[in-house]
Amino acid sequence: VRARSVSTVPVMATSDICVDHENHLITEYFNHRIQVLRRDGTFVCEFGSQAEANGLLQYPCGVCVNSSGHVVVTGSRVQIFSGDGTFLRTLGSRGAADGEFRNPYSVCVDGNDNIYVADCSNHRVQF
Repeated sequence: VRARSVSTVPVMATSDICVDHENHLITEYFNHRIQVLRRDGTFVCEFGSQAEANGLLQYPCGVCVNSSGHVVVTGSRVQIFSGDGTFLRTLGSRGAADGEFRNPYSVCVDGNDNIYVADCSNHRVQF
């Protein structure tokens, strides 16, 4: 296996990376953002800043992309963005019941666009 850098721009405290059909999406935990880079490492866009409001990110941990190109991000909550970073909606709320999350960490999407979230502090996986 040969390793090479996928980024021509600096990234800080990367906690996850997702590769879709044309881009790399990189979470920057301490910068509270997602960077989107082309496969050759050139910068496309970034989105997020530190806050608890919809569309903003607080310590993003996980990132994945569904078949429609929507970006799912976990951190202090689960949020869905368009491919260009426009906020679309939040999934669930804070808590311990079904559909509620406490420290959602990792996320993935299956071939049917079902979203799976590692709900860290509730010690479970939800979808």
